[in-house]
Amino acid sequence: MTSKAFGTQELQAMARLLGVEIPTERLEGLAQQVDAVYQGLARLGAVDLREVEPAASFRLPWRAG
Repeated sequence: MTSKAFGTQELQAMARLLGVEIPTERLEGLAQQVDAVYQGLARLGAVDLREVEPAASFRLPWRAG
């Protein structure tokens, strides 16, 4: 089981650093959403992509001179 990375206190502290005030009645639900996003991002690090080709690629135009 993964530990909860973002509780209401952590989210409120981050919001205050950014100058954002989160209403108390929305804090718990928002903290759960943010925590789910960060847990999902943490799982991406375990995926081995060494042999996977990119889904899309592009070339930047190059002008000599």
